[in-house]
Amino acid sequence: MNFLEKLQKKPEKTRKRIFWLVLIISVLIIGFFWIKNLGHLLVRFKAETQNVKNSSQNLTEEIKRESPLTTLKEGIKSFEDFLKSEEVKKFFEQNSKNQ
Repeated sequence: MNFLEKLQKKPEKTRKRIFWLVLIISVLIIGFFWIKNLGHLLVRFKAETQNVKNSSQNLTEEIKRESPLTTLKEGIKSFEDFLKSEEVKKFFEQNSKNQ
């Protein structure tokens, strides 16, 4: 006899127990693989999150370096240094004597 034929001839209570047993075992197997896969997904998610943080920090630093404000500050600083130089002082001294 076939397995299904044997199962059909058993009492309904026994068939229900077998059904629930098979269902519970199936759910446990699927749940095991789902949880295992979830662990791998969390590890990859953490790695991706770290990559995003690193790239955003690099991008922020690059924007700060290349921003016009930084360039303007450097330009003003170099202009102030130029004004404090000896050549400019001599130039103003000579022009004030000539007037």
